[in-house]
Amino acid sequence: MAMKNAVEVVVDGRVYKISGYESQEYLHQIAVYINEKMNECHSTENYRKQSGDQRQLMLSMNLADDYFKAKNQAEKLTAELEKKERELYSVRHDLIEARLEIENLKKEKKAGSGQNNRRNEQHAGKQNNVGNNVNSVNSGNNTQR
Repeated sequence: MAMKNAVEVVVDGRVYKISGYESQEYLHQIAVYINEKMNECHSTENYRKQSGDQRQLMLSMNLADDYFKAKNQAEKLTAELEKKERELYSVRHDLIEARLEIENLKKEKKAGSGQNNRRNEQHAGKQNNVGNNVNSVNSGNNTQR
């Protein structure tokens, strides 16, 4: 199990010893944030006029407000990320299908070229035979005259 870190922090002018499993730097950041929120609240006239309990409630409400805004933003960004990941998956899938189609077309073209070459050779051979037969007929005609 992780060790707890203990640190002294100043919150609202008072020194507190706090501990947690997070780093000392993180614990200090929390104290700084609390002090900033307290200063923000103290800067409003209405806050200073409230009782201690009312001020504590207002501070808590402001902290909760920040928390829920950050949480909603994180959820929104997570949803956007998931959507982008699905789109990327779809594009990758389309790319793989296109590559497979290209490979199949290349194979078909190569197979078709081999058949066309054989057909051309066969066709050329027939033409040569026809040409030879015509020449034979012509030379036979020449001898009869």
